[in-house]
Amino acid sequence: MVEPAPATKKPASPARTFFEWLRALLYAAVLFFLLLQFVLGWYLVPTPSMEPTIRGAGKDHPGDTVLVDKLTYRLRTPRRGEVVVFWPLAASKHPFVKRLAGLPGETIEIRDGRVLVNGIPVDLVGGQGPLRYENLPPYGTRERPVRIPADSYFFLGDNTEHSDDSRHWGFVPAKNIFGRALVVFWPLDRFGWIR
Repeated sequence: MVEPAPATKKPASPARTFFEWLRALLYAAVLFFLLLQFVLGWYLVPTPSMEPTIRGAGKDHPGDTVLVDKLTYRLRTPRRGEVVVFWPLAASKHPFVKRLAGLPGETIEIRDGRVLVNGIPVDLVGGQGPLRYENLPPYGTRERPVRIPADSYFFLGDNTEHSDDSRHWGFVPAKNIFGRALVVFWPLDRFGWIR
């Protein structure tokens, strides 16, 4: 018995192939947009306020570019020690990236280079080495511990001498926070998780 020859599939027309590719690209573009809008983003850090954790732009090198997780804080509140990206209180073209030092309702003070929360010294960087914070008025001075209002946070830069942070302008409302800095991904020689 002779088997019939298998039916050959007719090749797709160039127009059909083009529209299939166009549809796939459209789906990819929509997915990319949704990811950037609601889940991930990136931010080029222009200042040295978070050095050595995150390097700012300098004469001989670009600043670090960090991957920002926009989803986590939709599911839970920020935690002390996390590096957070937020809009500052004053009008600014760029968001700020700082370390979270104080939570809503806590009292914060800087004494002898240490951050005290409710009178107890805290380690903001999880044992990675001591950071020494300077007392700067009007917030966080030894003579004036401050209570963080409900639904607000207190942020400090790791590079205390070169950081414009909550010691200068006060508290950041929760609504201004939009993400958590997760990874330095550019330049590649600085690639790594942010702690």
